[in-house]
Amino acid sequence: MSINDVNNDLKSYIETNILPLYRLNDEGHQFGHIISVINRSFEITKDIDNLNADIIYTAAAFHDIGSHIDRANHHIESGKILMKDEYINSYFNEEELNIIREAIEDHRASLKTYPRNIYGKILSSADRPIDIDDFIYRAYMAAKRNNCYKNNGIKSNHPLSKEELIEAVYDHLIDKFGNNGYAKVYFTDEKYNEFMRITQELINDKEKYLKRVKNIINL
Repeated sequence: MSINDVNNDLKSYIETNILPLYRLNDEGHQFGHIISVINRSFEITKDIDNLNADIIYTAAAFHDIGSHIDRANHHIESGKILMKDEYINSYFNEEELNIIREAIEDHRASLKTYPRNIYGKILSSADRPIDIDDFIYRAYMAAKRNNCYKNNGIKSNHPLSKEELIEAVYDHLIDKFGNNGYAKVYFTDEKYNEFMRITQELINDKEKYLKRVKNIINL
């Protein structure tokens, strides 16, 4: 299974009409992130047969499209946009459309239940980070933009200082990737394993984390 198995007309439509819309999103969920998730979706399934490449590609391409509408519920908004798209509705049958919608709705790391289908598991796993420096930068900028101690929306009643932002990112690393972290993956590979190895080192050695984050943010 590879991206070369995706129908060329479908790919052309999405590249022309859907991917450009990601410029409306915050910097952490724009074009670069979507291309990464598309590529990762095919990387982690390259040795798996009997999957639908068009479904994998479309789910990844649409999964964050609703972020500019409502970030907290972007998975629901993205599913709605998919279901209203005339071309997508003409390309896929009703069963396939529901599979893609469910995958999009179930991709969030904070999902309390398991994704309802294998494509949701693929998308959820592909959406997990593999570059720790990029993740730290995006988490720092999100905390700064939203003035939140954590990405789950704990607002500060004063503008966060650089030190508080750095601490917020550290707490977020623990919440998401620590021993009891909420991030789940259903497919792993060497890239994700290496990300987790480095992340665990930073969680367990705060001085190493502080040095790394200051280099990333150029403090």
